[in-house]
Amino acid sequence: MERLKATVGRCTICELDKAAYIDRGTDTKLCEYCYRRAVQVQGHGEVSG
Repeated sequence: MERLKATVGRCTICELDKAAYIDRGTDTKLCEYCYRRAVQVQGHGEVSG
């Protein structure tokens, strides 16, 4: 994931907030909230859904 410097649309997950991060390999865009959730889940080895 890399931090966005320009507006490219909405979050792929929640579709509510503007995208702040992008995974260029999958074209997945995440807002600040969804990005923090994804990082937290990775750190704990748990799956949320």
